[in-house]
Amino acid sequence: MKKLYFMCDSGISGDMTVASLLSLGADEKVLRDVLKSITPGEFDINIYQTEKAGISAKKFDVIAKEGHVHRHLSDIDKIIDNTVMTDNAKKLAHKIFLIVAQAEAKAHGVDINDVHFHEVGAVDSIVDIISTAVCIDNIGIDEVIISSVSEGCGYVNCAHGKLPVPVPAVMNIVQEYGIEMRQTENKGEMITPTGAAIAAALRTQSRKPESFNILATGVGAGTKDFEHPNILRVMIIDEKEGIWELSSNIDDTTGEAMGHTMELLFENGALDVYYQPIYMKKNRPAYMLNILCKEDRIKELEDIVFENTTTIGIRRHFCERTELFRESICKDTGYGKIKYKLCHINGTKRVYPEADSVMEASRKTGIGYTEMYRILSREFTAEEMD
Repeated sequence: MKKLYFMCDSGISGDMTVASLLSLGADEKVLRDVLKSITPGEFDINIYQTEKAGISAKKFDVIAKEGHVHRHLSDIDKIIDNTVMTDNAKKLAHKIFLIVAQAEAKAHGVDINDVHFHEVGAVDSIVDIISTAVCIDNIGIDEVIISSVSEGCGYVNCAHGKLPVPVPAVMNIVQEYGIEMRQTENKGEMITPTGAAIAAALRTQSRKPESFNILATGVGAGTKDFEHPNILRVMIIDEKEGIWELSSNIDDTTGEAMGHTMELLFENGALDVYYQPIYMKKNRPAYMLNILCKEDRIKELEDIVFENTTTIGIRRHFCERTELFRESICKDTGYGKIKYKLCHINGTKRVYPEADSVMEASRKTGIGYTEMYRILSREFTAEEMD
């Protein structure tokens, strides 16, 4: 499964993100055409190759011709809406700015609509966020992994005065969205509010890949210089897809509630759900609820379990799995249209009639299920199996 992996060993900022995505292969002409339609003030962009500690990297600079302008979220939303780009790119740009607005509102104790954007409201930050959205949309990958993000220490000067690193907006974002942060001895800011919001908006997966094949690499350069290369590396990777197992021990929920919970879990994307009888403390008979699912379903499925059972805790385990290639086919037989599952293994094929089709044919003919399964399995000729 192809995914985009951000390695944020030198933090993350808007310009580093855009540069890395352009280096990865996002279409520069598409981006320039979009940026021509941005209305506030005038600006130029400069895209070029540079070096950071001997490593070649792309640099993305915005040269603003206006000073720092204070804007509200509604002003920025209008700018995004009036920019000529795809609906997906607009949606992502709105999302990134909303995350920043929520973080700034919390930092200053004001309503989100009353936030005055300073650095983030300046034209260079608007360009960085819109450019990120355009490049992500252009690359066309939906799954994004964000590594732990390195941050510096000390203080930084901004519109509000001298603030400690990480600045409050960054602290609020990494806390709210569970972004893993690692503080270093580097003096100064390595994670900007824009960079933190981009990471929060893009991330669909928090687990770091254990092994993968690299299909493409992009390297974006930051502005500052540290003892190590100040770069953001992004990679398109091909990772073996796994699944998550959620489990919980339940000893005081009725059978009716557990049956209802199972139905809801299947309806909301669980790959499999099953109960196992167990004994808990004080020799109480109980059940272990087990759920198999994709990572993007974890939160919703856990909410269903918490809302419909008495459990107060759910365990998570990531599982790698080996899957046979399979295909679903429908075949006309003497017993009507029958659905089959055809699996491939080591150059051979195995065919399995689907249970619902077997049951329907069994009811219509009066032939027992086991015998009907054998009959339908023989419907495939040797030529069809090759």
